[in-house]
Amino acid sequence: MQKLMKNWIFTMITCILLSVLAVLMFLDGFGVGDLYIGQAIIHILTAVVLLLYIIFALIPLVPRYRHGGVRAFLILEIFVLLLTAFAQAFSNAVSIPFFSTMQACSVVGLALWLHCSMQLIRAYLVKGVKEHRQVPLWLFCLYILLGAAGVWQMVKPLIANRYFIFGIAVLALVFAIIFGVFTVQNRKALPKKPKKEKKKNKKNKTDAPSTENATAPAAELPEAAGKQEKAVVSAQNNKK
Repeated sequence: MQKLMKNWIFTMITCILLSVLAVLMFLDGFGVGDLYIGQAIIHILTAVVLLLYIIFALIPLVPRYRHGGVRAFLILEIFVLLLTAFAQAFSNAVSIPFFSTMQACSVVGLALWLHCSMQLIRAYLVKGVKEHRQVPLWLFCLYILLGAAGVWQMVKPLIANRYFIFGIAVLALVFAIIFGVFTVQNRKALPKKPKKEKKKNKKNKTDAPSTENATAPAAELPEAAGKQEKAVVSAQNNKK
């Protein structure tokens, strides 16, 4: 991961993707165009969180509850939440009444109400049975209060999906700026490449004379030979 964070190409691509996501979420939050991308992302995130809750919180309770009636209500709770997760994840493709149009807080309220209702039923069914753990009175009252809060969230969500969209947009923008700073720093930290030396086009000069200089002495030879003949003739005349 550290190597990726030091790679300016990776940080640049991540910065671009986060910037695009932030723009799309802001546009959807302000209702510009018929994008619905933000709504789809919120529904998918809600479905993922709901599935994690089912897998890690509810399914381990099935073997722990040995009472047949309690286990049946727990399985019913899991089934309803699975249906809700499916409706949220595929809300654009499949329309299931009530479940597909639920907002994130409404889904949380539904999950809270179902679990509290199951615990109240469990407290009633195991009352007076020694081999089952009894539910104390304070916990029974707490389940009633939490169940009422869950119903309130289903009817009137405290936080609308629009505010979740703005929250994701702000987070995406902040992380885009952070990755942008990393990109600039990583780009500056790259080692500078040495400048390539320019190839010399001029050939090395040789000591050999050029053709013009080579022909020049040949042109001077006949003139020098004539002077020598004149000198020989004048010498012979002087002897005579």
